[in-house]
Amino acid sequence: MELSYVSKEWFLARKPYHRLTAYDQFYLKICRNLYRIIRRAIGNHESSNSECRELAYRITAYFEDVVNGIGFWEVVVGHFKNVYGKRIPFFSKVQLDEWEEDYEDINPADIHFLIYQHFAVLHRENYKVSYVDVLCIDMLREEIVDYLDAIEEVKLTDFYSTFLQVPDDFFELKDVLSWLVYESYLFGSEFSARLIDFEGKLLEEADPSMLERINMLRYAEKDRLMFTVPSALGALLPLDVWAGVLTDKPRDSALLLGLKEQVYGVFEIENETDTHYQFRHTYTHECYAVAKSSFGGPYDAKYAQTKLVNFRGEYLITGLIFEPFDFSKPVDISAYNERYQYPFLRHHGGFRQKLAETLKHQYHTAMEFFGTPWNVFPSKKAFVERINLYLKWQYQRAKKEDPMLNDEPGSFPMPGDQEKSTVLYFVSDDWTAEVIYSPEEVDECVAGFKTVYEYFYSDLLTRGFATTRLLRYIFKHRRIHQPRGNEADFGWLDDTYDFEALLHIYFPEEFSTYLPPRMTVKGFEVD
Repeated sequence: MELSYVSKEWFLARKPYHRLTAYDQFYLKICRNLYRIIRRAIGNHESSNSECRELAYRITAYFEDVVNGIGFWEVVVGHFKNVYGKRIPFFSKVQLDEWEEDYEDINPADIHFLIYQHFAVLHRENYKVSYVDVLCIDMLREEIVDYLDAIEEVKLTDFYSTFLQVPDDFFELKDVLSWLVYESYLFGSEFSARLIDFEGKLLEEADPSMLERINMLRYAEKDRLMFTVPSALGALLPLDVWAGVLTDKPRDSALLLGLKEQVYGVFEIENETDTHYQFRHTYTHECYAVAKSSFGGPYDAKYAQTKLVNFRGEYLITGLIFEPFDFSKPVDISAYNERYQYPFLRHHGGFRQKLAETLKHQYHTAMEFFGTPWNVFPSKKAFVERINLYLKWQYQRAKKEDPMLNDEPGSFPMPGDQEKSTVLYFVSDDWTAEVIYSPEEVDECVAGFKTVYEYFYSDLLTRGFATTRLLRYIFKHRRIHQPRGNEADFGWLDDTYDFEALLHIYFPEEFSTYLPPRMTVKGFEVD
């Protein structure tokens, strides 16, 4: 069965080339053997064949990476050490130091993390895995490590040292990046699943006449995932890993990292030359000479909604470009820009600085009134009364600064079940106001939960973003430290860095350190 299911064709389709060599045959054999090991450990469960095959490929490609010195995993480990303070989260530093002394290429901690993260990402919409338990992952790691460690001779290649050099052509660069995002062992399973899920949702709502539009939207989403979406691997972007591999080429590394910063908005096309269109951003009025070579063909409309990227000093179109307005009806471009203010302005340094200062000011204003970021009320009624007092206090302060201010604040709506306790807290890093009703259960769970597996099998991470922010706050500021148990070498939540690593697996976009601050409130609004 392994020969047909883990076939040459399937294996080669994951590679950035099309010819199977003796080198590939060597690693294909390893992949098939790992598939047997994984299937034997996990057992015969519905829908698990493809997951086991993907995991077998992932561990094989990791092995290929570290023995060849390709550099992908080295970048990941460097990032983990920088962000989490150790090689792999959820392990004790004592255990990690011991393994680093005992193993030269592969590392048991790496393999355990790859297994755990593989299943966590595959099932993160359900936030649990019914047929993979803690003991299974522990035993599987040991068997895989024993098998790989017994391999005495390996085949080597220098293909990737050439393949990963930054091309001169932007579209050739996108081909390399597409492989890294949708086929590589680090990101392929995660981002391919996200793209398939996006396409599936489009098809559910579409009719056959919308096929062309579906293809356009799929292309735009594929481009967005490639350039700007953090992964569940420490919230790294694939561009970060590629750039990290090129340590000997700092200029190319900087070029790749710069591709994450894109200019998005509605542009007026003011004029053109033989080689360029002159774009003017209708919100910021910045002007860009955009190369015609990046268009699929002539563009005849007066306005274009699209994204621009600076590649080797020249602005190019990336993703979708379309005419956003129907001029057979009245068009208010200013209102349209205000509607999409954040995505259209996030590239602008002045806007980001002003936004960060505004959010910081709002946070300190709320703290001046409430006195603490963590506010517990015995009932929803008491919470609403306090909020209404705050709104009036905030209005009176604003009235002193602007006597012409006339709009008095409204009242916060009274929720049902008024007697339930409520917590209101403020997140200082981006000034988000969160409201949680009946927080006692969550508080007790976080105080008692000691390992990633207790979150892995619970439903705490299914209750929405606000609850997750609450989990984060409780873990950082209220959780009593739990001594590590002797029975566990993986999964222990030692500190806030381990909990951040858990959030990066389940909510990489929401908790990424790479994104600029979000505009989550205007004045004081509670979601």
